[in-house]
Amino acid sequence: MYYMYQTQLEYTYGEYRKMQRRVYEANIILQLIAIAVATPLIILLLERIGSIAPYAVAIIAGVVIIKYIVRLVDKKGEGWKLGSKENTDTYQYTFFEDHFEVKTERRTYKVNYQDLLKIIETKTHFYLKYEKYGAFILKKENCDDELIQFIRKYKR
Repeated sequence: MYYMYQTQLEYTYGEYRKMQRRVYEANIILQLIAIAVATPLIILLLERIGSIAPYAVAIIAGVVIIKYIVRLVDKKGEGWKLGSKENTDTYQYTFFEDHFEVKTERRTYKVNYQDLLKIIETKTHFYLKYEKYGAFILKKENCDDELIQFIRKYKR
């Protein structure tokens, strides 16, 4: 099978952090809003029962929320597998008609376009989200106009 487009990315900690901010922090904000709305509602419901339980629930809810936030922040750092912030890796992207492949020093990924969860586009990047906590990064400056148009076809 012949490829249609090729590009590459020097995957650095800076690129990783940009991807984290763009792809995942919006999810965290939505989750925190949901918690902020749900907690007072639970307290109001328990207050109507008329016991000291609402205060205990509020304290427990606060502890759970803090642990949840800490877990989310810790989980975000798990994607940086290269060790120190100075390390880099080169990602080689090859685009075919029905899928794309990404080769690194350690692994080769094959992703069908219909399996992508989402494609996020910014002024400078595409983020190809292939799983809940996984996205490939493409710098637009490394892509020709035809590749950019090709990727836009699959945006949802």
